[in-house]
Amino acid sequence: MMFERHLLKFNPKLGGLTSAAILLSGLCAVWPVEAGTERLLPIRGVVRPVQEATFSTDLFARISVLDIHEGDRIKAGQRLVEFDCAGHRAERKAAVAAHRAQQLDYENKLVLKKHDAVGQHEINVALALTQKAEAEIERLEARISQCIINAPFEGRVAELSVRKYEMPAAGNPIFRIIDCLLYT
Repeated sequence: MMFERHLLKFNPKLGGLTSAAILLSGLCAVWPVEAGTERLLPIRGVVRPVQEATFSTDLFARISVLDIHEGDRIKAGQRLVEFDCAGHRAERKAAVAAHRAQQLDYENKLVLKKHDAVGQHEINVALALTQKAEAEIERLEARISQCIINAPFEGRVAELSVRKYEMPAAGNPIFRIIDCLLYT
């Protein structure tokens, strides 16, 4: 982020810089100087946050909760966005039922094997289908875990490009947060 402002104040009586103000779109703090003793010096520079994150999603879901606005201060772990994942949760329930059916079929084939009614191939296929159903549950749980986006660090919302009830396009940035506490 480029800036050109009179940001540093010089105190000729003390012979040095006494304070600085870094204003990043109103996001960070200003340090005071002794009244009447300062002179403005023009400076140019690039201010970069130590931590910065741009969020996007590949979920095909509507935003149901949007707890942030541009410029808001956020805390680490705070919920920022939640998507309506009722469809994903329903798919998970169906996958759990399919897994249970496959598990019952596998267990039944093990019993039949004791009576030499099925071969090892049928047992292997039943086990593979059970494992596949279990993997589907894990895939859907991973998907559901993406339904809530929490702040990874303390900072500010620098950009917000979505609104509540919208369905963001896959891969497009939905918001960006920065840590304005420390700068390089």
